[in-house]
Amino acid sequence: MESSALWFCFFLVAFRIVIGDHVHEMMVDVDALLHTQGTTLDVCKFTKYCHIKDVCSIVRTTKYKCPLKKVGKVHGDFQWENCNKTAVPYFFSSFSVQPDPVKPGSNVYVDFDSELTQDIGTTNTLRADLELTLTTQGTPIDLCSYKPFSAYCHIENLCKVLEQHREKCKNLIKILHMDCKCPFKKNKYNVPKLPYNLPEVPIDGIFHVKASLTESNNTIGCLDVKICIG
Repeated sequence: MESSALWFCFFLVAFRIVIGDHVHEMMVDVDALLHTQGTTLDVCKFTKYCHIKDVCSIVRTTKYKCPLKKVGKVHGDFQWENCNKTAVPYFFSSFSVQPDPVKPGSNVYVDFDSELTQDIGTTNTLRADLELTLTTQGTPIDLCSYKPFSAYCHIENLCKVLEQHREKCKNLIKILHMDCKCPFKKNKYNVPKLPYNLPEVPIDGIFHVKASLTESNNTIGCLDVKICIG
């Protein structure tokens, strides 16, 4: 696992407030662009706060309600499951993300118990695939279509990538009591409260991650996670 820091640069090219005869008629229009690694994203596709017809209604809102349906293994609004349909060598017995929902600009803690029942990474065919989707205001956004996410969504030779980024794995090595290189030995891997600092960006919605591992075209494991942001 590897976390990468993103440099966020917002250019607010328009900001308009229209105030009527009453306070409840206050309106806000904002255009916001995110420039990262040569790619420009329209941030307003990710958040409902760019065009607000009734500012006071937003101010009165005290808590974001995640619209997740209660299916699978649920802890609050957070959901997870092993998405494979048959027995596989790598699986999770528990998985949690706190707080729930997660708050942009704060620390997020990942906690899990997993087990690997056979050695993997003994060939150069260990492959990792990610599906990353942010759904906000009912609109799903495929993050793998944008940099820098696209570089990590489909990794054909995971062992080679881990070797190239081995120095960045030092903290993870201490937690997992393992080396960040192939092969990975049959063992139980448990992580108590792995911290990650979530950037402070005006986003809310459902973050859906589906991660799968294969080797020599055989499924090693698959994890499906849905996280509420807001």
